[in-house]
Amino acid sequence: MAKRSFTVEALRELCELHVTQAEVAAYFGVSEKLVSRRLEEVEYREAFEEGRANGKRSLRRWQMDAARSGDRVMLIWLGKQLLGQREPEQRLVETSTVSYREMPEVDRRRRLEELMSRREAAGKGETVADRKRAAAAGREVVRGQAALQLKGQG
Repeated sequence: MAKRSFTVEALRELCELHVTQAEVAAYFGVSEKLVSRRLEEVEYREAFEEGRANGKRSLRRWQMDAARSGDRVMLIWLGKQLLGQREPEQRLVETSTVSYREMPEVDRRRRLEELMSRREAAGKGETVADRKRAAAAGREVVRGQAALQLKGQG
């Protein structure tokens, strides 16, 4: 492979890709030590920094173009990065878990009946829809219990 000329302009162009010093050395076929020494020179250091700045500017332009064309993900991301927008916080209601023994008698019976009916349904070729309905009913029971507990605490 022919050795590429390690010039200021070639370095500026390469740095638009945000390459590392090791990648610069590999690209030009020189040692990392030589790259490091050259970057101590103002002319090469400025080329390195200008190239990176140009790369950032190009990337930002492409991102804005994507956002303008309706890319929702890019619109959201840019809004967060440039405008400080964020997702709304989700607040979780803290519920305490209640053991079976701590449940009121009525709730224990209801829970036991629900579990027994699930067991019977499982033996009768229960469908996925049946299981989903049973799970939804179970969630409603738990929500009701949590609401009662919260009401009792208030």
